[in-house]
Amino acid sequence: MKRSACILVSSNDFSFLSSCGQFFSACGVHVVYVENDGKKVLEAIKRCRPDIVILNAIMPFFDASSVIYISHEFKFTLPKFVVLANTENPEVEKENFEMGASEYILMPSDHSLIFSRVLKLLSYINWHSNKNIFEISTATKETDTGAEQIDTELLVTKLILNLGVPSHVSGYGYLREAVLICLSHPSVKFNVTKNIYPVIAKMNNSTPARIERSMRHAISIAWNGGSEGDCVMKTELEEKPTNSQFIALILNEVRLTTSARQVG
Repeated sequence: MKRSACILVSSNDFSFLSSCGQFFSACGVHVVYVENDGKKVLEAIKRCRPDIVILNAIMPFFDASSVIYISHEFKFTLPKFVVLANTENPEVEKENFEMGASEYILMPSDHSLIFSRVLKLLSYINWHSNKNIFEISTATKETDTGAEQIDTELLVTKLILNLGVPSHVSGYGYLREAVLICLSHPSVKFNVTKNIYPVIAKMNNSTPARIERSMRHAISIAWNGGSEGDCVMKTELEEKPTNSQFIALILNEVRLTTSARQVG
């Protein structure tokens, strides 16, 4: 099975660390904490092999650009680096991007902005190498890009969690992937059994049957009270939805919310 996504966060700001833990854990992402120390960040990268590293531009021993540069010596796929800077310095920003940083964010910044940028990178990591399995023309136009796409991903995550689906079960991630696949290709009519299950199975080195069961299990948990014992879903629906009905429900809510925002 493909390992779950992992984010390494280096900071001495307890509030920021706490926010990262709460948000990304709710998204089903494993979070590793490291103090603001370049040497320890490098050690943690070698030990954990994270997908994303969030670190400060200035740290003891090695700054962010040095950490990124040294990381190129590691014999495994490098993580994406998100660099946080406390002061505006074009030269430092340029140096970090030249070394290989994916994002450079000037602080203080709203945590939601950082989370959105990280989700964008996670989406790229998880989906980029799998685009060919959709067997859809590369000319197909995707409607959501940039900030709009990240906003949509956050909305999908919120809607699924609000219905009581716990983030720690595999079915949660599969349901989220299914919705995002459908949103990414609005002109394509997907069949859950023929298209969605096989696609997600390939993305996660699993089988369509396991994907179907995991989704069904996650929906059952939500229907029976979710992780908090509160049957939120039963207040919205008369009967437990099938996998395809649940996906359609989330899709409809996303589209209604998006339309309302455009009108407003």
